[in-house]
Order: sequence, then C-alpha cells, then structure tokens
Amino acid sequence: MAKGARTRRRILDAAAEAFAERGYAATSLADVAGAAGMQAGSLYFHFAAKDALVEEVLAEALERSLERVRAAVDATADAGPAARLDAAVRAHLDALRDLRAYAAAVLDLVAEVPPEVRRRHAERLRPYAELWAGLVAEAQRAGHLPRDPAAPLLVGLLWGALNASAHPRWPHEPQATADALLALVGLRPTDGAAAPGA
Repeated sequence: MAKGARTRRRILDAAAEAFAERGYAATSLADVAGAAGMQAGSLYFHFAAKDALVEEVLAEALERSLERVRAAVDATADAGPAARLDAAVRAHLDALRDLRAYAAAVLDLVAEVPPEVRRRHAERLRPYAELWAGLVAEAQRAGHLPRDPAAPLLVGLLWGALNASAHPRWPHEPQATADALLALVGLRPTDGAAAPGA
C-alpha cells in the first residue's frame, strides 16, 4: 500500500473510532487528526470538511462489508441457495466483529449526518440490499425459506437482527448468533448449508 493510501486508511480508522465513540456532532476534524497522530493541517489535505470524512467512513464500511459477503457467497456458488444465504449471514456477522468501529459508526451515524450524505449513503447501500434480496428470494423459490414475508421485508428483519449483535454488550458469539437467526427465519439447509448448531 502506497504511503498516501496508508495515511488515508489511518485517518479513516481514527475517524471511525472517533465517530463511534463520540457521535457525529461531537467529533471534530481536530479530534480525528489527534487520534490519527497528525496535525490538523495534514488531515485537511485529505479531507477538507467533516461531511466528506464521515461520508468516506460510511462508504469504506459498506465496501468492506460488501466485499466480504460477496466473497463468501461466491465461494459457495455451487452449493445452492440455502448455503449461499448461510454464508452471507456469517460473513456479515464476521464483518461486524472485525470492522467493529466502522460497524458502530454506520449504525449510529446515519441518522445524524446531513441529509445529502444520508441520501448518497442510501444509494451506495442499494447494491448490498439487492444482493441480499436476491439471496433470500432464491432461498424462498427453492423452498428453503417460507414464501412470506416478501424478500425485501425479510432482508430488513435479517439486517436488524444481525446489526443488533454489533452492540458491545451483545453476549453471544457470531457462530451461535448465526445459527439462532437462521433457525428463527426457518432456513432449511437441505442443499449443503450447515445445519443450525452443526
């Protein structure tokens, strides 16, 4: 990774931590610069405004999560719909755990950021939502999930349950969380997905 890219990543990591800890309104660019171990002027070279920085944090979190889920789904491409959905659930949970500060920033910041930033984040989220809706719809058509509720609603319910596990006080491991959630939505892993508790 080139020096400029390393510096940018250091800034984003520090910003994610700061936004997750303090929230959007209470975090300044000077706070982020201090956490990143640089002068404020150096940070301004990369991000001239807080809105630009928070938008990049949101985009980074989404991109890294999407990469993980796509990779997990692609790795189970030949295993069938239930296995692909199972893989997506576990990859999303792993991303929440491994990208802790980014996950917390996304979950807590979206309601706080300016409307234009929130609108662009919603646009970036669309491919992720479409990926999940496709996975759920495939599992429904194959009989691995109940037909109701419709895929978009079921995706929203899945995301809500998955993202709740990002709370620092969530007491359960990702594997147990995934097993319980997949059993709760009625996934019947008859095509090669791991059975709940396996």
